Amino acid sequence: DHLDTPASADIFHVWSTSLGLGPEAVLLFDRVVFPLTASAVEVRDAYDIYSNPILQSCVHKGTPTIMEQPYPMELIDEGDRIVMRMEEGDAVRVFDMSPDANMEGLETALMGNSRGHWEDGVLVVETTGSTWPYIDMTGIPSSPNTHMLERFAPNDDGNRLDYTITITNADVLTEPVTLSKFWLYVPDAVVAPYECEE
Repeated sequence: DHLDTPASADIFHVWSTSLGLGPEAVLLFDRVVFPLTASAVEVRDAYDIYSNPILQSCVHKGTPTIMEQPYPMELIDEGDRIVMRMEEGDAVRVFDMSPDANMEGLETALMGNSRGHWEDGVLVVETTGSTWPYIDMTGIPSSPNTHMLERFAPNDDGNRLDYTITITNADVLTEPVTLSKFWLYVPDAVVAPYECEE
């Protein structure tokens, strides 16, 4: 239960990304050397990066790629679920927080299916079933059986939210890969409507 989390570490508000703090503030998949399987290397080598939908700014991205978006995001407590609103693409993710949450048999979706729980004030989210076909914009493939484990960890002052995502897919990666970024609490920040033009 998040109620045992110190009030100063409350994560339920808008968080912002500060690009001025350097690359560690933004999760950039192209900074990581992914341990690819032979089949994933073949797929990426045959990929035309210029046709990548990530380069088309108005395409709605799914997980895991949407987590790189640099705009504000908000976490909203709705009891048995947490809603994550992101500015890019007006994207929304939902984390099922019910104790008996079960992702088996659920339909696949762009954002996948997510269930969460608390570990000592850290929000831990497990996601599978994402239909988004890429891990990054170089053409590393993803699939609905990609497993993502995310951790949202506020600092003691409640002004920073550290984030990690561990991606596992034995068809694509020879070992799991963990990526990280962080958000900052900026008073009066808002998640604005995403008015994208092609």
